[in-house]
Amino acid sequence: MEVKKEDRRVRKTKRLLRQGLSQLMMQKKIKDISVRELAELVDINRGTFYIHYRDIYDMVAQIENEMYEDFKHIVESHTVPTDAGSLHFLIDFFTYISENREMVVALLSSNGDIAFLSRIQAMLHVRAMEILGSRYPHQNARDFEFFYDFVAAGTVQLLNTWLTKETQKTPQEMAELTIRLIKSCSGIFKDDIDVI
Repeated sequence: MEVKKEDRRVRKTKRLLRQGLSQLMMQKKIKDISVRELAELVDINRGTFYIHYRDIYDMVAQIENEMYEDFKHIVESHTVPTDAGSLHFLIDFFTYISENREMVVALLSSNGDIAFLSRIQAMLHVRAMEILGSRYPHQNARDFEFFYDFVAAGTVQLLNTWLTKETQKTPQEMAELTIRLIKSCSGIFKDDIDVI
């Protein structure tokens, strides 16, 4: 029973540290954040920080690795390349983003870690290429690359707008909006498009 109490305290401490880190990342670059200021911000002593992390970089790396594994699990749990499957994937994706809003906003900010976003995009790229290949088997794979890059850039901006502009849309509404926007762009895979 005591172990569960300790686990709860550890989770609470890590949650406080994470919230504090995301606040500081909105103000300054990771390299400029000290353990002392983070510990003072969340009202813990530095020794408690060092029980969990070697330094700020280690903390960021652990958070990013945890989030990467969470995203990977979401991607791998949605293997059916249908419209319904895509909608369910996006609902789970936006729900996770919503639940981790502060840290996602910090990581996407100018003080965040661009390498982390690149890792997530690389993982999603592989899955998107599989889906596009199965749905449009006779289409030129190079077109998929352009389409993916276009959609990925738009989705990142869509996320940024949703997270920073205080919109009231739910994860479900964001997923439905994303599907509508992607479908409106997917006409590039039809042979009968009129050239403007």
